[in-house]
Order: sequence, then structure tokens, then C-alpha cells
Amino acid sequence: MKAEPLQSSVLLSPAQLARNLGLSVFTVYRLAESRKIPHFRLGSGHGCIRFDPAELDRWLQGQHVAAKDETRRLRKRP
Repeated sequence: MKAEPLQSSVLLSPAQLARNLGLSVFTVYRLAESRKIPHFRLGSGHGCIRFDPAELDRWLQGQHVAAKDETRRLRKRP
């Protein structure tokens, strides 16, 4: 299943991102808190978190894990 690029110039809330990725809101917050997903913190202290769809598309591309067969083909043998 290939993820469709998020088409929006509006920043997404954690709930919107969770719906788009099929994750729980808790998981989205946990990923942001551990700095595993790109996000913006608006306001001071524990301000609200927002996500840029274009940045998320780039991040998602970097999360691709090759299938076992694909990995074997890509390895160069000595």
C-alpha cells in the first residue's frame, strides 16, 4: 500500500495527522515528543503541535523499508 502525498498548505493538528496516517493521536504525540517525526511547536512552553504536510511527505519517504527480496538484489557481492 503506497501512502498518498498529503496535499495541503495548511499545518495539520495531531488529530488530523493521526487520521491521515491511521495512527492514534497518542502515537502522534509520542513520535513528536521523541523527535522522531518533524513538527512545529507553536507558542511558548508546551504550545500546540502542528505538522507541515510537505515535510511529512519527505519524512515518510525516508521511512521506507525495503522488502527482504529487494534488499538482497540491492546488495553488492564481493
